[in-house]
Amino acid sequence: MASAEGGFGEFAELVLELEPMRGLSEKARQQILTSGAVMRLGASGILFRQGDNDPYAYWLVDGRLNVFSDEELVKSLEGGTPAAMQSVSRLRPRTVTAKAVSDAVVFRADQALVDKLVEAELGFADAAADVEF
Repeated sequence: MASAEGGFGEFAELVLELEPMRGLSEKARQQILTSGAVMRLGASGILFRQGDNDPYAYWLVDGRLNVFSDEELVKSLEGGTPAAMQSVSRLRPRTVTAKAVSDAVVFRADQALVDKLVEAELGFADAAADVEF
């Protein structure tokens, strides 16, 4: 089970360096940060399931996630690595399931807000900045 909280504490600086946030103005980055949430998942916790149609973008900040398609492992992500600096998956409905391997910390933000700010400030959609499956 995932729990969400507003306080970022030790993770605030890392969250601001995630893709595409680090390319945005300080004002836009703060807007995403204050409207987002940190989620904590226990080992075996499900971030999202294949077929879900939630409105969020997720970035792994700490811990490990495995990503499955039809129960087949397609990717392992570890917080702090280059792959984890990009959102886990943007496709809706979700084409994969993301499951914590260890206790994990994830940043969740509204995908529409991120897309709007990226388009306004960088002039392009953020479609490339993801681990897609």
